[in-house]
Amino acid sequence: MNIDFSKKPTTRVVKTLAPVKRSSSSNSPASPQPASRPRPKLPTPASRLPNNITRSVSSPARRNAPVASLSNDGKRRTLTKRKAPTPATPMSWGDSSEGSEDERLTPRKRVRGSDSLEPDVMRRLRLNDSGQDAPVQLKFLHGADLVSREDWKDKDVSGFDLKKDFKPAFEGLNDIPTVELQYPSRAQRERFSLVYPRDNEGYKPLEDIIQSVETICKYYFPHEAEVLLDDGTGFPRRLKRAIQQQSFTSFKDVLEEFNKLVSDAMASGKANKAIDEMQSIPLPLTEYILSQTYARTVSPRVSSLRRYEAGSNNVYGELLPRFVHRIFQETRLKSDQVFVDLGSGVGNVALQAALEVGCESWGIESMPNPSHCAALQKREITQRARLWNISLGKIHLLADDFLDNSEIGQVLNRADVIIVNNKAFSPKLNGALLDRFLDLKEGAKIVSLKPFVDPDHEIKSFNINDRVNLFRSVEREYFSDSVSWTNEGGKYYIQTKDRSRLDDFLASSRRRK
Repeated sequence: MNIDFSKKPTTRVVKTLAPVKRSSSSNSPASPQPASRPRPKLPTPASRLPNNITRSVSSPARRNAPVASLSNDGKRRTLTKRKAPTPATPMSWGDSSEGSEDERLTPRKRVRGSDSLEPDVMRRLRLNDSGQDAPVQLKFLHGADLVSREDWKDKDVSGFDLKKDFKPAFEGLNDIPTVELQYPSRAQRERFSLVYPRDNEGYKPLEDIIQSVETICKYYFPHEAEVLLDDGTGFPRRLKRAIQQQSFTSFKDVLEEFNKLVSDAMASGKANKAIDEMQSIPLPLTEYILSQTYARTVSPRVSSLRRYEAGSNNVYGELLPRFVHRIFQETRLKSDQVFVDLGSGVGNVALQAALEVGCESWGIESMPNPSHCAALQKREITQRARLWNISLGKIHLLADDFLDNSEIGQVLNRADVIIVNNKAFSPKLNGALLDRFLDLKEGAKIVSLKPFVDPDHEIKSFNINDRVNLFRSVEREYFSDSVSWTNEGGKYYIQTKDRSRLDDFLASSRRRK
């Protein structure tokens, strides 16, 4: 074959359509959400309950609790319902470092993050209960107390009357039976009345029992969990079967068998060892303890949190536990540090910091009704955490305006991480807060829904005296089921007190002169 090398080669281009591989929903970008969505459910292992049992411990499990708002003068005036955490929703992305500006401009995939914080060598998870032989008598609100006692109620409690709001779970019995559940601690057992709520949003003792059993099996018996939670022979399945068969005797016998398993594990030290092997408290366990606390304190008083002053506006909600968990990861909050929530509502975030991280935790809220609920939550969780054999950091919840309170001002000066949900704050209030943050220590981090400092801010000669030059800011993205007021995603910001950029700029300016 003769080839003429003087001719230029020609290129033939053929266009084809390549098949597009569909990725799984868990790794694909968040798709637009419909206007309405099912209410999120309480954290629980993925197993099916009988048809007459839904998946929440109580109305707080689906909890649409009221949350704080601001009036035109920039002060918090009322709360409106917030929705519950949805632990099955992917909520963490990438590592926990703040990253560079280039990283901030790069789209980030929505992937499942870790359910545990990084190990904290300073944190002791388990209570020091050595030398305790007899059961420790704690002052927590039993599940049975919610439906059978009156002394814990105040004028704001509604929907917890045994005769009007509940019906027997097992028919054909003369009286409503009460059973006890042993937790993995030396505390007394918790009592439960076996009833159903007439309103589907009411407190559900049977679910409380079953979900507690599931949680204990999963986290306090990690090596036997597969057998204990077996779909056919595990404890939760047998309890559900007894309910379906309307056999109170079977239900009670299975529960007593479980109680003996836990008591034996406590006596042998097996349960304590399981806690000691945890590097940190798993998020689902944290969420469940918080949910039990909420069910016994805030949920009965939801109606009181809807009250607000006439003329208030800019209603907003709260950050949900999985989102808060991610913030703890990104700010690397540790047990020997100080956490502050400015505008803490009913105290959920402050309680989560004390429980999950074990740090000194502060919250401040000016509205009286949520502040009252916050105080009740603090009292309950200090006892309920001991029921689960988990240590807590010190909790301080104040009822006051965070700009006027001198005590919180002093705490801010030594705070390591501060959260402020300033989504609806006026520019004036945000400016006043930024002035307060000028006294923060170097390295302190402020997490907010609106930026106090623009992430793209640059130090120039004409703005050399701008207060924002003392901070660096990183923009982050959150996705669905992160906040209560919308199912859509949004932005949040981590601002760090860091005057090194300003010092470098001033030094560079002097050299140029």
